[in-house]
Amino acid sequence: MKFLSMCIISLIVISCSQTSVYLNPEYVNKDYSERELLIFPVTDDGIVVENPKDVTDDFPFDNREAAMVIRDLFMTVLLTEFPNKVSNVTIVDSIFDYSTLRLQNDPESYFQEGRTVEEEGKIYSFSIPKENYLKELGFNADLVYVINSIYFSRSDKSGVWSVGGSSGTVFTPDRPSLIAVVKFIIWDYELDKEVGYGIFQTDTGFMWKLEAENWFSHFNWIATDMAKYSPFNSDE
Repeated sequence: MKFLSMCIISLIVISCSQTSVYLNPEYVNKDYSERELLIFPVTDDGIVVENPKDVTDDFPFDNREAAMVIRDLFMTVLLTEFPNKVSNVTIVDSIFDYSTLRLQNDPESYFQEGRTVEEEGKIYSFSIPKENYLKELGFNADLVYVINSIYFSRSDKSGVWSVGGSSGTVFTPDRPSLIAVVKFIIWDYELDKEVGYGIFQTDTGFMWKLEAENWFSHFNWIATDMAKYSPFNSDE
């Protein structure tokens, strides 16, 4: 296994952050022009916003739970921006009511794969939707990018992330920043194996006051990192 870790040059360049990503060498520098990739939406149990008041202040027009507001806004930006950052793969449109998604602990809809994340030095369990569940939702993609968890915080908050039973360390920037820690796995249903998996952190600085536009910039940078830590990166 070849791991991509902090501050090193490997298959791709990783910025100094709490990042450890594995890409299966079988999938690097391949042509995916005849493959379809589904970005599986973030489930209700896969997102945490550490300071909900940030969301209430910046998006006062939406009175839903902060995590659900951010999830829907993030997915809208992701599905718009991610296709512009990758090449040789078709992105399946996955816009629908995400609140209807079954939770990741449903054994009828998901299977679990344990993988070691090198930087954290421990084994994490990754939830992957079963093919039958995707078809039930109306999708026929043969590749899936699953964000198992995404943890949003700010640089003045705690140094630990925790979502759905998984936890780890947050690298804290010196400047005011929005932080997202993303745990993901990319799965190939045709060959029944992982394309890549891991945990990465995206930091987006802001000036004095956190505003809605900072969130949208942050979402765009997360989409950039998702592409960067994948074999579909158009910059490679």
